[in-house]
Amino acid sequence: MPAEQPTESEASWTELEQAFVARFVRGPKRDRWGTLLESRRGRSKFISSLRHLRDLAPEVQVEIRPRDQNPEGIHAALRRHGAGNRCWVVSSDSSIDRTRLDLWDALERIVGYCPGSIVLCETDVRVAYYEGEHPGDRCLLVVGEKRCHPG
Repeated sequence: MPAEQPTESEASWTELEQAFVARFVRGPKRDRWGTLLESRRGRSKFISSLRHLRDLAPEVQVEIRPRDQNPEGIHAALRRHGAGNRCWVVSSDSSIDRTRLDLWDALERIVGYCPGSIVLCETDVRVAYYEGEHPGDRCLLVVGEKRCHPG
């Protein structure tokens, strides 16, 4: 299915990005990132930091086993945590930044190929996937469950 932009009836991109920051960024950095997302210039700084995002809250990170660090394994894990068939993408790759895609298509494009990407799996942003620059920088982000911090 082709990428689409959000409609007026769906949450705005800024609201989705703000929800991501509110739920998944560690406390001391939350206000800074939230403020940056309020302007185009600030959002540009946020996007440029995505490849090396070190501000994710450890309590929401779910480790992905090395053998599952592929589109199939990540898709299965996201679905287990309640992800639907569609997702929103925030990415340092402008060709997919701020697009809505099928979850499977997004993961095939991002995993191993598109560092600096976040897959937001629900409009209320309680399940997400982060693709950093290195395989060890990949993790699920889940609110409201016990989990372990990636080692």
